[in-house]
Amino acid sequence: MHGLEWRIADGLLTTLFGLAHNYASRGSVREAEYFAEQAHELAVSLNAPIMICRALAKTGELQLQLGELEKGHEALLKAAESLKDVPGPDAADIRRLHAEYSRLNAKDSDALQLYSEAAYILEELNKMFSTMDGFGIRRSTILSKDAPSKADALVPQLVSSVLRKHIWLLRDDVGKEYQLLLDKFLALPASLETKAEEHTLLAKLTLHDAYDCFREDMFLNSLTESTIALPLGMSVSKSLLASSSVQGIMETLTDAEKLFWSTLSATARRGRVSQLKEVANSLALIQAYTTSLGGSLSEAPVLVSNLLALTLRRELLEVIQGKFPLSQTADDLRWPSVTSNGSPIAPVREQRKRRFESRGSSDDEDDEPVDDDTWLQDYWTSVEKKCRLQNVDPDSLIHSKVDDLPENWTVVNISVTDDKSSMFITRQRAHHAPVVFCLPLKGRRESDGDEHLAYSDAVEELKEIIRLNDEGTKQAIHVKNGDKEARAAWWADRTTLDKRLQDLLENMEFCWLGAFKTTLSPPANVSSDAIADLHSRLEKVFKRGLVSQDKKQRPRTRLDDTLVECFSMLSPKCRDEELEDLIYFIFDLYQFHGVQVAIAEVDIDQLVVDLRTALEEHAAATKAKSQKTLQEDSHMFLILDKNVQAFPWESIPILRGQSVSRIPSVDFLLDRLELVKCKRKRKGRQSPESDAARPMDRLDLNPKSAYYVLNPSGDLGGTETRFASWLTGMNAVGWEGVIGRVPSEQQMLDALSRNDLFIYFGHGGAEQYVRSHKIRHLPKCAATMLWGCSSGLLKDMGDFDRIGTPNNYMLAGCPTLVANLWDVTDRDIDKFSQAVFDEIHLTAEHVGAHAGATGEDVTSVVTAVARAREVCKLKYLTGAAPVIYGIPFYL
Repeated sequence: MHGLEWRIADGLLTTLFGLAHNYASRGSVREAEYFAEQAHELAVSLNAPIMICRALAKTGELQLQLGELEKGHEALLKAAESLKDVPGPDAADIRRLHAEYSRLNAKDSDALQLYSEAAYILEELNKMFSTMDGFGIRRSTILSKDAPSKADALVPQLVSSVLRKHIWLLRDDVGKEYQLLLDKFLALPASLETKAEEHTLLAKLTLHDAYDCFREDMFLNSLTESTIALPLGMSVSKSLLASSSVQGIMETLTDAEKLFWSTLSATARRGRVSQLKEVANSLALIQAYTTSLGGSLSEAPVLVSNLLALTLRRELLEVIQGKFPLSQTADDLRWPSVTSNGSPIAPVREQRKRRFESRGSSDDEDDEPVDDDTWLQDYWTSVEKKCRLQNVDPDSLIHSKVDDLPENWTVVNISVTDDKSSMFITRQRAHHAPVVFCLPLKGRRESDGDEHLAYSDAVEELKEIIRLNDEGTKQAIHVKNGDKEARAAWWADRTTLDKRLQDLLENMEFCWLGAFKTTLSPPANVSSDAIADLHSRLEKVFKRGLVSQDKKQRPRTRLDDTLVECFSMLSPKCRDEELEDLIYFIFDLYQFHGVQVAIAEVDIDQLVVDLRTALEEHAAATKAKSQKTLQEDSHMFLILDKNVQAFPWESIPILRGQSVSRIPSVDFLLDRLELVKCKRKRKGRQSPESDAARPMDRLDLNPKSAYYVLNPSGDLGGTETRFASWLTGMNAVGWEGVIGRVPSEQQMLDALSRNDLFIYFGHGGAEQYVRSHKIRHLPKCAATMLWGCSSGLLKDMGDFDRIGTPNNYMLAGCPTLVANLWDVTDRDIDKFSQAVFDEIHLTAEHVGAHAGATGEDVTSVVTAVARAREVCKLKYLTGAAPVIYGIPFYL
């Protein structure tokens, strides 16, 4: 190759590495892996060992972040082999990644040694270049005792990464080496990335110091193992802030908070998703601790839910550009227009023929009017604009966004911190103050011993249940109908798994949520008199546990009415341990607010009896006076972070049978509501009468506009037999579809984009018939039911957000998606789906007479799914598998 060819190849490799890095930062790990592999293939074809090493190192780093430690280690060994001990930044980077592998395997001593070796290589390289430049050996940027005020590191980002990880591992061994490394780290050349890393490290170290202070304080050493509520939970005449030790801790927490906010402001738009989530969780914890110590109340824990689905939101900006390619493509025959300063001017959008053809005329009010897709372009343009203009600052991130939602909707966010020690549950409703609980996942019930369910144990148990379930579903085909013994054994195994899953979900609610499961209760309208009555009863119950003091000296305390209302939903029939949760929570509130509690002198058993009596009396009084009524037609949206998305939360006892669906974030929910509004405006439903007739809490769906795909692979004969005649009969009211044959990709795309409802009976989520990027770029997507195995699974991707078919449909604008979290057997899931169809009246008679979802006899598809769980033979192994993403529709 000639010099120019090498320059082109080098530029191409640099571009591929840049793309891999940027996609990884965005959170799109599959794309990052693809470009790293492309770089590796190009480097191999060029026989360029250094480039091969870099590509393998990038692949190994991604695999470590994915949690595939052994694959990552293997890639790093190959990278080191291709390097053949050539000194340089690549050798240092390989050692850095080997150190990360050791750290992830809990081998901190090995990691420390490797970080030291990486730093030494970079130092020697810096000396060599200094000598070659003729300037003499520079002062060390890594290991010298006297740190320069302005370090001149050769590769500052690599040096920053090495030092940052090295310092963090030494956080419990603060000495000369620690201080030396910290000085070098702070002296690195400033850039946006290195400054953000600096603030993150300093914030984490400061928060670590606060934890040390907690452990050393006699009154606060249990704070990190206590349940914390926001609102504060109790108002007091004076707080712990009067204590000098508490003031010192508060100052430390404030310093850490400022540093974390600085990091968030600098990196929220383009920073690594894993880093941003770590920062958000840390800020939420800091606010919880600060509030418990008497600091000012904030809504910072809402920040956790506001920063979920970051990757999906970033990918949405890219996807929108591909939804209307003709309108985005420049006309090669026209010169581009620019402003006076050289900025391009967007071309004027021309009217073009409509994309979505009507399949026939109809007088039905739900038929789509004949026009173009301008309204869709306007909708997606508004979504894109909103995404780009979102402010990434404390004022915009810490406030709830749910005031525009219907009154009967509740949004609950469940997230787990990175160290898996705490769980945040945030409950939000329109025009209601958010309620936030920070629940410790260990240590809350020390007397339980082995009975407490650790987070890691729950994850492993679910994985094992799903693994055995997958094996069982695959073995079902080999169990002959005439072999009674084999069938009995197979069903015995399935029944055992079903019970294991039920036990797991019950233990999750009991061990993790306890009394605070009321955060997930359906909303109720409780009178102020009823709240005051329960408030008085609770104060009488807990008064006996307080240390006797002079009334003039004792701080005046009052439980927050918001929390009293939340606990009013606790059943008097709950378990004793759940009442103990409430008892210790309230005693902790007293303790943290300067009221001494004689825990050793309190008869907890008697207090449990008294508290149960208070709840029984409250329940009887509110029932007699009709002071508590459940919100009509309530619906709950779950926003789950990647650590808890695999669990079927919809089937824990308190949510079982309730109307519950999942959404990626509040922003996606608001987008779906805007889509409903746009569709109604398009159909001319802007009059006050029409608005009153059609509530904004649902999708308008025309059941006559439907498409089905039944048994496309041809091997689900039982399913085809059960549904073929029904589907064929639905053709009379406008349905279309294919039975027993493979649809083309274009048929699938047309079915999704030209109909209001799409139903799929086949294997998986139809990924084998339509590519994911094709779905993502659809400008319009029908409400979809994917009844195949694991169609709703979001795959664990380690440090990155989970990925899967549901994300593709969310990016396509799908308003409602019904899908399965794991593999299911055809007979039981067919029974489930038939129950759903019956509940929402999908018969030729009802669909033919459909005139809009406004009557009292309509049923939400989410409610239908919740009820259908009970018709399955395996009520958890099959019944808990289907979940819904998106908003409800009613038929």
